[in-house]
Amino acid sequence: MARGKKLIVLVLVLSFISILGTGCRKKAEAPIDEPPKVEENQKGEEEVEEVEKPEAEKETEEGIKNQVGIYPGNTAIPFQLKNVKDQSIGLDQFKGKPTIIVFWVTWSPEALEQIEALNQLKQQYKNEIAILGIHSSGFDILAPQEIVNFLKGRNDAIEMLIDENSEVNAAYYIGNYPTTYLIDAEGKIIKAITTPMNKEQLIDEIKNSFYK
Repeated sequence: MARGKKLIVLVLVLSFISILGTGCRKKAEAPIDEPPKVEENQKGEEEVEEVEKPEAEKETEEGIKNQVGIYPGNTAIPFQLKNVKDQSIGLDQFKGKPTIIVFWVTWSPEALEQIEALNQLKQQYKNEIAILGIHSSGFDILAPQEIVNFLKGRNDAIEMLIDENSEVNAAYYIGNYPTTYLIDAEGKIIKAITTPMNKEQLIDEIKNSFYK
């Protein structure tokens, strides 16, 4: 009788061990996140299967790309300013061609030298590129009418605009004169330069930025 009980207990123990083993195998066989598949192409080189980015991540990257701002890759901040003829000129009028804008004041000799270099550049490139000189009136020592008279007495080849309240100056966070922005034909900022450049340096920047 005792021997029969031992046999029953042994059978139960073996059955329990069998059930545990099955459970462990199932856990081990449970699917996990698989890494990208690695396959060999016809040349015998390994190819890693590309994992598509989530839509939300794509939208974020696109949003940064199309963001309006002052940093390279941003769409340049739009503006409307008047020239000495009281004509309203907007940055969007020049979309479709490379554009240079320079912020300047009369008390900065470096800024005036930059204007002269840009005048020479405009005469060379003519309508291939647009060049806008933005006078930051709010940071100049001249009165508004004196600024108008100063500009009328010049023969600038570039389009000179007057930022009366320096609103565009503030939008572009201008702290140095001259500050020059290079903008591509799509209206995206390529770079900002806060040091003066002569004609040769400007030509190099144009070639490297617009015609590379």
